[in-house]
Amino acid sequence: MLNIFKEVDIVGKVTIKQKLLDIVCPSMTSMLPLMSKIKMKGAPKSHRSKKSTKRDPSYFEHVEAFIETSRQEKGVTKTENKLKAKCVIQEKIIPMLEQFNPIFQPYIVDVVDVVVDGHCGYKCIAALLGIGEESWPLIIHDLYKELSQWRDQYATLVGGYDRLEELRNSLLVHSPSEV
Repeated sequence: MLNIFKEVDIVGKVTIKQKLLDIVCPSMTSMLPLMSKIKMKGAPKSHRSKKSTKRDPSYFEHVEAFIETSRQEKGVTKTENKLKAKCVIQEKIIPMLEQFNPIFQPYIVDVVDVVVDGHCGYKCIAALLGIGEESWPLIIHDLYKELSQWRDQYATLVGGYDRLEELRNSLLVHSPSEV
């Protein structure tokens, strides 16, 4: 052991001296005895959960669970919610409703008044979806994806592929330097 001690560099000598001191004088070390007994049998419980086949819930499932628990806390059932929702829709006074065609009026749930600019229609949709007016580019992006994904169906609906391409190109947002 003395030969090994003589052959190591200064860092090794300091480490060996510290280890010997820990063995000879345990009261001078920073090590403390364990507070509780360690269970040696069986796999740790954390390993069992890692091997679980249960999937993580999606974002929508988290939201639905939150809404359901908040309803249960309030003591409101689903049927009561539906009845209340119908009553609210019937009782709600919708501004500017008379400006719409009477055929569409029963289907209008709400009207949002936004600042008039080139994107005000998309801002209305974003506001009514509850994601805020400033999220209008998401609406344009989703509409562009929809027109691209169902290209053949929309071409038939709008009168051909040329018209469809015009609509898709109108959804592309250009920077002010390109305009």
